[in-house]
Amino acid sequence: MLNRDSEAVACYDKAIAGQPDLAEAYFCKALVKLSLGDYAEGWRLYEWRWKMAENAPRVSRFEQQAWRDDADLSGKTLLSYAEHGFGDTIQFVPRTGTAESCWQCTTHSHRC
Repeated sequence: MLNRDSEAVACYDKAIAGQPDLAEAYFCKALVKLSLGDYAEGWRLYEWRWKMAENAPRVSRFEQQAWRDDADLSGKTLLSYAEHGFGDTIQFVPRTGTAESCWQCTTHSHRC
């Protein structure tokens, strides 16, 4: 690790200033912020991953609005998409509370 985090953030900021819709720059800046423990800013910027061209096929398959941890899920069904692998999705289970949950994996879906 080079420990040049502030330089990296400055470079991403410069790229964003030149191209305000450059999702990759926001995403990379998010990773730096998360690695530094700036979770509020890092997770906010991490949402830019959905605007990256490589993620477009995954975004377009869902018509429903994404849950942002601020809506009451009582009596609702929550679809969890295994974006980074099934292990991360399983760790998310306690956050769903009383909602009925469906889990989507890369090979098949399981209903819990």
